[in-house]
Amino acid sequence: MDTLLPRLHEVLPSPYQITIVEQKEAGLFNKGKLLNAGVLESLPADYYCFHDVDFYPLDVCYDIPAVPTRPFATTIGHKDYTEKFNRQKLERLLREDFIGSEVQADVYSDCFGGVILVRRDHFFAVKGYSNRFEFWGYEDLDFALRCQQAGFSPHYSQKGVFRLLPHRHAVQQEPDKKALILKNQHIFETQSKVGDFDNGLLEAKYQVVESRLYQGCRWLSIAF
Repeated sequence: MDTLLPRLHEVLPSPYQITIVEQKEAGLFNKGKLLNAGVLESLPADYYCFHDVDFYPLDVCYDIPAVPTRPFATTIGHKDYTEKFNRQKLERLLREDFIGSEVQADVYSDCFGGVILVRRDHFFAVKGYSNRFEFWGYEDLDFALRCQQAGFSPHYSQKGVFRLLPHRHAVQQEPDKKALILKNQHIFETQSKVGDFDNGLLEAKYQVVESRLYQGCRWLSIAF
């Protein structure tokens, strides 16, 4: 965070507000619910940028998007979202006749993650992120599908470069990873096939346990 924040203050278009949301170190990580809480606790804005802490911008455009946008094509660092993202599989999932079809279970859930730009009206129209995915996986793919079904086809920029920083996740509980990933896969398959995208922003149940100022930002500790 101490590496990323000074850089964001340099490159974000003014005016802007940075809200840091961190899950209290207990229970399973829930990224979707955490991002929903961040929106609900932030001042109204024309658009939002959901930004993982380990994505350090080298050459990125943060301007307001026409549709939900992943503003990068290249990452440099300890993992490469570009290489592991299979565009053909995602396009199959997002085509118009997807609902009711077989789900490709091996599509990476972070194919629409890392850093995402989305207009406020679009985010509220798709009801934000699902709160149902615990640990890691499928919340970002679910969000991309919500956008597609609402008529806001996700855009993948052919420009934009991030350096990926080493990052240790704060939640200490070590779960049965395989079981949770399979559970998330099942949730995604089930609600996608029936078009169940009702669970989202306004259903997020959380508590702000701490709020403080940090390097010109608002830092929130969130408990579920």
